[in-house]
Amino acid sequence: QELVAAITVEEALKMGAARNKELALEVAKLDAQRGGYKLTAAVDGARSEAKGEAPPRVGCAVYFGCAGGQRGGGGAPIADAKALPPNWDINAAEIMAAIMVLRRAVELAAVARRTDAASTYPVLLLTDSDNSLTVLEGAWRAEDLRATMGMTYGLLAEEACWLRTRLGALGGSLDVMRLSSHVGYIGNTIVDALAVAATRLEYATELMVSR
Repeated sequence: QELVAAITVEEALKMGAARNKELALEVAKLDAQRGGYKLTAAVDGARSEAKGEAPPRVGCAVYFGCAGGQRGGGGAPIADAKALPPNWDINAAEIMAAIMVLRRAVELAAVARRTDAASTYPVLLLTDSDNSLTVLEGAWRAEDLRATMGMTYGLLAEEACWLRTRLGALGGSLDVMRLSSHVGYIGNTIVDALAVAATRLEYATELMVSR
């Protein structure tokens, strides 16, 4: 399906150089500490409940081109987006976007390990969602997948934790940076537009099985 995204003039006007330069400097500090991020991604989710539109439309997106992008080509597309079940809320969409990053990171880290057993694969994820961060970081810090049982978004949190563990086993790591929303950060503005565009895609069922 073709993904058609658009950034409003109002949002485009917010993308000032000073704010994004500050973000680039912050990312550069983290980048130096990690020895260079192999993958950097901004994530977002969207839900549309326009009048007369039934059922609601839900989508999420990842933009891999932000704040330093990818090292050596990275092996990831510039962006990825998908439609989600109509009964999902915005928090579930935000979490799924993070899972899409982790899935890609695990895949690429595994490829890197096949050519270099000592390779590392640090990943930086940027999000403007406090709620999804609370779910993901809370589940991760519990250090026990059983903690996700019965919790809201538990199945999504379980997959995220499993992928993060797998990434670590492949020499990878995940850092998460919280950004303010709708203030002009380039990566955040682009991924927001992509997530909105994803709500216009046709939803295809994805089977999720608890491990």
